Amino acid sequence: MPSTLGSAYTMQSLDHFDPASLGATLADVEQDSPELADAKQKREFNKLQKRLRREVGNAIIDYQMINEGDRVMVCLSGGKL
Repeated sequence: MPSTLGSAYTMQSLDHFDPASLGATLADVEQDSPELADAKQKREFNKLQKRLRREVGNAIIDYQMINEGDRVMVCLSGGKL
């Protein structure tokens, strides 16, 4: 049974992804202010995370990787600092 979420999403190809399209480089921003550079870097990282989550979600829907009744195992790691 297809997911009802599939109709709300469209898949975008990452083949044409250009990192320069994310805006000014960190070096450009650092010239103005280190605080702005840090904020810019965090914002760009958050935008990348959001895009990756969206693209993975779209792929799961488009390729029917998870169907109704499937069991999904989720693993989390605290990582190392």
